[in-house]
Amino acid sequence: MIKNWFLVALIIGLALYARPVMAGATVTDVEIVDFGILAAQLDRTIEDKTLVQGAHHTMKSSRILKSTTDISAKKGLKFGIRYIIKGFPIGSPVKISFVVLYPEPGLTNPGTGETERQGMVSMVKKIGKITATGYLFNQDWEMVPGKWTFQIWHAGRKLAEKSFLVKASSP
Repeated sequence: MIKNWFLVALIIGLALYARPVMAGATVTDVEIVDFGILAAQLDRTIEDKTLVQGAHHTMKSSRILKSTTDISAKKGLKFGIRYIIKGFPIGSPVKISFVVLYPEPGLTNPGTGETERQGMVSMVKKIGKITATGYLFNQDWEMVPGKWTFQIWHAGRKLAEKSFLVKASSP
């Protein structure tokens, strides 16, 4: 009889301890699965006045056309990373931040005169699902040569980073 009560108490204790963990998602890591020049089907453009570009895009689907860290600056070119958020429970939505560190002197929008040395977009992604994020060169002034660094952040922790060398394209 004592063994049964102990077992019941142990199960109740574990259930109460585990309950808050199961109620929320836990992100343990981000794994970059591939990177380079992207072929992406854009979903929508979202106005975002916090970015020097004034907007960002979401993607429906993507794939890597060429695995490389050397990027030739060309209008319409998309480059970036595909990654998987590790954690539990699988399929849980979590808020992450995608940060781009631009090379010096940063990006300067000629229409506003505003210069930005980094851009950040927060989004909700699912644990365990491969997703992509990157950059699309829309304007000539965005194609700043140098080291571009992409970072994935969650809850104040940097979980992944990948750098690319953007080179001025030849005419």
